Amino acid sequence: MIIIEGMDNSGKSTLAKAFGLEIIHAGPPPESEAQARAFLREQATNARLPVVMDRVTCISRQVYQKKMFNREYMEYANEMLNTPHCVLIYCRPPTEIILNASTHEVKSYDTPEHLAYVEQNKNLFIESYDKLMYKLPHIRYNYLVDDANKLVDKVIALQFHLSEWRKYENGQF
Repeated sequence: MIIIEGMDNSGKSTLAKAFGLEIIHAGPPPESEAQARAFLREQATNARLPVVMDRVTCISRQVYQKKMFNREYMEYANEMLNTPHCVLIYCRPPTEIILNASTHEVKSYDTPEHLAYVEQNKNLFIESYDKLMYKLPHIRYNYLVDDANKLVDKVIALQFHLSEWRKYENGQF
């Protein structure tokens, strides 16, 4: 699985298409902790599939619900990222690009209230993403300077390298 994370308007959806795999969107924010846990379990299962996840609950919920470094969410994130062939990409163009909402692709589940909440808290969310990504292994992507096709090649090579390294670690090499 390839996880693509980042703020609204950071290039996630465009990058996701470049991989040529099925794209799974995390969907609307969970309405309860029980629903969040169900999303977490489903996404952890998907970590073994050849798909692109446009956000995952264990990362985005920490940022958007202001629950930074939540132990349960961090455990799910680490579980996913320790799955063979799972790679996290953090889409992070310059802040002024993210703050310009005029090019943001509004999703069907983006309510006016949610959009207003994001607009009100953008700077905090950008800062929170930066802090959270510092704690998680990832590839940083800035669509203004990075070539998406080269990134796709890099991810494929990295996934091969991770699987070979894990074979070596487990004595199967």
